[in-house]
Parts: sequence; structure tokens; C-alpha cells
Amino acid sequence: MTLPFRVRDEKFTAMNVERCWRCGLCFGVRRAVNLAKSLAGSGWNVFTDGPIAHGNLLVERLQAEGITILDGDRSRFGAKDCILIRSHGATPARRKELSKMGCNVVDCTCPAVRRNENLIAKLLGNGKHVLLFGKKTHPEIVALAACDAKNISVCEGEVDLPSTDAIGPKDIAILCQTTADGHEFSKFVAAAKLRFPMAQSANGQCGEVKLRCEELAKAISRREPDTAVIVVGSQHSSNAQTLAAIGHRASLKTAICEKICDIGQDFFCGTKRIAIASATSTPADAVDAITSHCSRQRGQRIADGSC
Repeated sequence: MTLPFRVRDEKFTAMNVERCWRCGLCFGVRRAVNLAKSLAGSGWNVFTDGPIAHGNLLVERLQAEGITILDGDRSRFGAKDCILIRSHGATPARRKELSKMGCNVVDCTCPAVRRNENLIAKLLGNGKHVLLFGKKTHPEIVALAACDAKNISVCEGEVDLPSTDAIGPKDIAILCQTTADGHEFSKFVAAAKLRFPMAQSANGQCGEVKLRCEELAKAISRREPDTAVIVVGSQHSSNAQTLAAIGHRASLKTAICEKICDIGQDFFCGTKRIAIASATSTPADAVDAITSHCSRQRGQRIADGSC
């Protein structure tokens, strides 16, 4: 479902700006943010162990409320200090380290990430070797892979697949990052099964991410001419990149932005329709602001004859 915004000019063709219905913070990020704000409102000094989620605007707003990212040089904490484990989770070693800092530690790991943690533990417990598809440097993947470096192979693509000799006689299981690109994961599974025919795959993609991808794909499936895509989110957000990839695969002009000032004026030139989607760490009011801006800008750009 998309929410239509239409701007008309008597002399020029109208442009549609369609915002996907699913926008704003997802459940996992909203849960972490609400918990952080609740603790801060109760008198706790709240620190997050890294950005609570990959959204610059979200982090800036939390910092304005006194919720800051933990300084790596800080080693002393008081009785009212609290450290939040970010929504991406943390390695077992980091959790142990945090527990020794002498302050309250609250786990804000996203339930979808926690589900994958539990699934990997079960697979390893059953003697399987796990091919973990995702970005090697992403904190979620770093945390998951640290559970058992010997029996988990992190792969960003087919080129990272281990050899059969390296794995040995172990059964193979395939799992992906919660914010992975479903299209790319399917290609990876197909390649992995050519090398390991008996491998079993489990789609670890977050349900909310999957639904947002499906909604955007449907919004642009009509193949209307001069359509463009805007993903409201951080360039550092994995699921923002996943959404943007849908636009790129359809050969559409696609941009990722968090604020109005991130959109170049010439982006609107020659555009008659814009589909707007939101990353899961983007506040809903930021999506509203960009949606309204796009509606106004098109009318101005056509009327002043600069396109």
C-alpha cells in the first residue's frame, strides 16, 4: 500500500509522489529507542555500545536527549550509569567485557537478530558448518560469527565460499544477515548448493525488512516512465542499501538520503513519479518531511523552467 501525494500545475503535467506505507522505525529499533529514553527519563546516565542503530539522524536525536555513544577510553562508571547493547547485538567477548565494567548493562539486541543467534547456536550444536551471508564488517555479522570462528564462514558472495576440503565431512547450513538483500541471498544459495548439494538454507532476513522490500518492488513494478526512487535512511544502513538495490536493479534513478539537504536539485529533473521507502532506523517524521519536500520541489522545478 502506498500513500499518494499529488502536486498539480495548470501548465505542466502532475507528478505523483508515493510513500510506502511501511515507514519509520521498525519494532526492534523502536524497542531499543524507547528503552533508552525510558532509562534516561528515570535518572540513568545512558550510554550505547556503538550506535544504537545505523541512522545518523536517530543517533543525533538521542544524543540531544543525553543518550551518548560509549567512549572507548572511559573505564570508570557510577551507580547510575547504564550501558545499552546495540540493536545489532554484541560478541560474547564484548558482553563479558561490559559485564565487568561495574554498571548496569541492558541488552537491546533486536529480536530478529536474537532469533538468528539462537538458530546459529542450534545449528552448531547439531554439528553443522554455517555459511553466514552478509557484510563481513557489519556489527551483526561480527557478533554472530564470533560465536564459533572455526565453524562459521562469513561470505559476502560466491567468491567467499570455502572449499569442500576446508569444511570436511560436516553438514552445511546457510543463513543470512537480518538486513540482507533477498535477491542476492538467493543467488548465493544457488551458488553454494552447486558446491555443497546437500546444504540446507534458512532465510534469516527480518520479516519487516522483507515486507518493505516487497512493498517498494510492487510500487515500481508498474514500470511507469520517468520514475525515481528515494530511500530515506543512512548511507551506512544495510537495509537502506538493500532497498536502494531494488531501484538500481530496475534501472531507476535512486537516491539514499536522511535530510532534505541531501537531495540534489537536479534529482527532480525529468522525473514524473517518485516512490519513497524508509530504512528501519529512520524516524517517520523524517520520511514525512522528505515526502512533502518532493511534492513541492517538482512543482517549483517545472514552473521555473530550470529542467
